[in-house]
Amino acid sequence: MSTTSLFIAKLAAAYAVLVLSVAAQSSSAPAEVNANPRDPVVSKHAWDGSGFVWPGEERSGGEETEVSVAKIKLPAGEPTPWHCHPYTTVGYVLSGVLEITNGDKTVRFYPGDSVFETARQPHRGQALDSDVELIVMRVGVADEPNTLVVDSPDAKCY
Repeated sequence: MSTTSLFIAKLAAAYAVLVLSVAAQSSSAPAEVNANPRDPVVSKHAWDGSGFVWPGEERSGGEETEVSVAKIKLPAGEPTPWHCHPYTTVGYVLSGVLEITNGDKTVRFYPGDSVFETARQPHRGQALDSDVELIVMRVGVADEPNTLVVDSPDAKCY
């Protein structure tokens, strides 16, 4: 399996867990989720201390893989800075309308929409008429930053 295929399989598996978790929470009392985007829930291992295992990967303890999940609130009318991610980031819009642009293309996402962000390409988001709340999940390499702030949509990323 190629590195790209392996990464996509890992991301798909983690996203499935995220969506199932959100769906389960929506049918019961809301669970407390870390609301500080600068302090996401990050883990290098499962709840029992065992390493992550992804499709196509031998059980190695997962020392290099890191998963983070955060509930983020974007204030209405305040665009994020231009930024990029080394790997695809997945989001799930809980409330509000989120507009994301890469300079050439602009797309809007609504409550219940899944957002598969671009990797290594500058973009920025903005909550339109009201605040946006979303859950963001990243699968990446431990001890590597998952966001790089850049000057413009034409900046080089990674």
